[in-house]
Amino acid sequence: MGKKSNWSDKMTPALRIAIQRVAHASYLNACELIKDAMVLRREGRYARAGALTILSEEEFSKAFILLVCLEQNRWDSVIVDALRKHPEKQGVANGMREYMAWLVENYERVMKMNQASFIPITPATIPGREQLEEIIAKTKQEIGIKRKDKLKQALLYVGLDRSANITSDPRDVDMSVVDNCFNETEKFKRIVEQAMLRLMPGFSPVLI
Repeated sequence: MGKKSNWSDKMTPALRIAIQRVAHASYLNACELIKDAMVLRREGRYARAGALTILSEEEFSKAFILLVCLEQNRWDSVIVDALRKHPEKQGVANGMREYMAWLVENYERVMKMNQASFIPITPATIPGREQLEEIIAKTKQEIGIKRKDKLKQALLYVGLDRSANITSDPRDVDMSVVDNCFNETEKFKRIVEQAMLRLMPGFSPVLI
């Protein structure tokens, strides 16, 4: 098998519209996953609810990366491979969570400032090119760790070791773990929405 070539395409108006369409579809799918998770949580099916919020966060991550492409006028093999392959997609989610900690802190800080300001400030949500490269590098490092993916697996399946001892059981899920999944995903949703409002004319956030 020959070595896969790298490529980079020019950001044309048609390509920009196509990327916007995929970003919006990913955002809507993420919102639907949260709604499904909320139904499960109300029914006391906490483990499945937590797993769906992780899937939702992954879809929000996809939308966010596509928004970065629009901001940076970038469309290349590194981005597409990260979005299409399962290990890379999981790595993107992990890498985005690392960066999301700063985004959430910055967002909440600006929102507090706006409460005492007559002129609202729009929080920064899109990283620059160097920061994006750092995210991609961090993503590659995180691929082998798959911490959130392991949590997702634990919320869906019974785990066992070599001696047939149960190592994890979705029925034993800690509610604080599920609540944390919801909180992280809902915060990230707001961040993605801020970016979409700025980069996608006519966008309307979904109320959940």
